[in-house]
Amino acid sequence: RGRRTCGTRAQVGRHPRTGERIESKRRRGGGEGRMAHAKAVKTGPKLTEVQIQARISVAKSTGKLDLSGAGLTRIPSEVLKIKDLEELAINGNDFDEIPPEVVAFKNLKRLGAAGNRIAHVPKEIGELEELEGLWLHGNQLEELPSTVGNLRALQNLSLSGNKLNAIPEDVGRMHSLVELTAAGNNLGELPHGIGNCSNLKVVHLHGNDLVEVPTELCQCTALRTLYLQGNKISKVPDNAKYWNEMQELSLADNLLEHLPDLSDGLQSLKTIYLYGNQLQDLPFSLAELPSLQNVWAENNPLEWQELQALLGEITHLRSFGVDQGQMQSIPPSTSSSRESAHIKVSEIHSNGSPGYFKLQQSEVGKKAPVLIVAFGSAPGVPNWGGLLGRLRKAMPSGCQDKFDVLFVVDPSRSWYSGNQSENSHYAKQLKKVTSQYQRTVLLGDSMGASACLLYAQVATSVLAFCPQVDLVYSSIRPGESLEWFSNMHDSINSSLKGYTGDVQVHTGSWEHDSYQAQLVEHFDSVAVTKHGIDSHRLALALHRQDKLLPIVRKKLQEELQACSIGSMA
Repeated sequence: RGRRTCGTRAQVGRHPRTGERIESKRRRGGGEGRMAHAKAVKTGPKLTEVQIQARISVAKSTGKLDLSGAGLTRIPSEVLKIKDLEELAINGNDFDEIPPEVVAFKNLKRLGAAGNRIAHVPKEIGELEELEGLWLHGNQLEELPSTVGNLRALQNLSLSGNKLNAIPEDVGRMHSLVELTAAGNNLGELPHGIGNCSNLKVVHLHGNDLVEVPTELCQCTALRTLYLQGNKISKVPDNAKYWNEMQELSLADNLLEHLPDLSDGLQSLKTIYLYGNQLQDLPFSLAELPSLQNVWAENNPLEWQELQALLGEITHLRSFGVDQGQMQSIPPSTSSSRESAHIKVSEIHSNGSPGYFKLQQSEVGKKAPVLIVAFGSAPGVPNWGGLLGRLRKAMPSGCQDKFDVLFVVDPSRSWYSGNQSENSHYAKQLKKVTSQYQRTVLLGDSMGASACLLYAQVATSVLAFCPQVDLVYSSIRPGESLEWFSNMHDSINSSLKGYTGDVQVHTGSWEHDSYQAQLVEHFDSVAVTKHGIDSHRLALALHRQDKLLPIVRKKLQEELQACSIGSMA
């Protein structure tokens, strides 16, 4: 694979769920082709040559070098002279392969190369025997060399947002591997050798094409977190119960009709996501799991007799999520569990489409004046629930029932179909629900914040924390083409153009997030607030400083005032 030259190079991608082929052509080296596709090039802030040289100079004494966002297509020759380099970050550059020269850094422990256009990893990568972390998410990888199995010290392998069809069998030789993230790829199965990774604790595989929970994965008895939502899984093996360290398990948005007996296992399981399947019953052994706190089983055709019996038995939970259709199937005269505090009843608005649309009403069967739409981020599970629960308690007594919450999740890691948002099923379902409310607030961070901007037109106001607008300049992104990223950028601009509501964008001091906010700051409806927090996980940082709840509460109070109930807020 040679270095880039002038001429045209096709950028090919596929939509993560439809499989639709998307291809664009980008001209290397300038000219009309480059101008015609201006948004698809790295237009964000870049390190200057002076900054690059300064960082290289510091790295000679620290062994740590960060050249992220430097506009690089090759590793500077001066870097190759630093033989004792332990950490190298080349994220957000313009590499189309992992430079083979990195094997010169025999002491390298951490290599970050996310958010490039990398389609090739050289077999020499296996020579980095000291490597503990390898971050390759947000690239164009379709395969990995078998030599990755030589990375015996590797603990963290990040592959999400690529085009991988398989993971090499040799990954089973990575006995130190603790965390594997490969969400948003095209994986139909896992290598048999994965069962040899005895130290594996965290696995994210949502948004792939898996048809069953790999039996070999059940041999990884140290697993604590496993995300498998948004696949095509129809079978869970019996030996899944031996995950005795498992604390969080997501099997949501699959094709499951049955779960195995879970008795005598899953002793540490706290939360299980089962919504959006074809389950007609749930194993009674759920009631025997000593640590279980949360079961989310909405949008399943559960038989009412089975559901009634389980609800009556599994009373030690914090939350058992069911939908109105499931509860209505239980005859009132036979049910003594309808009013139990741990039963969380909601409306489901998925309409058979991928994704999670769960409406939690303050009063079941009655619409509140204000709706808060809480978008999930890239991990593909519902979030914001804890904060919004505290928000309800923090409101004055007359206002606690004045807002409903719609939780929306994209399990496929498709950025809420960002390149075709106007025609996506997300747009249709959002319009259907929000049209029933006087006022609507969209709330999200990172990928969820991007959704807030994409669908601003359905709301009266938006709270977006660190939105991603230009995915060309992002490391956390789907493995799509440059044209796909450009179309999403256009969709956000189209959504905000002429929008008359209120859009509040919150960003930290990290240059990447500041740049993303600047891209929408010129719209009349957008106000940007910059916080002195150098982290993309801004919402979490604000929460830890007790600053997030006041921001959301203020916005809700404004919406209540617009509904003429402001004196109560």
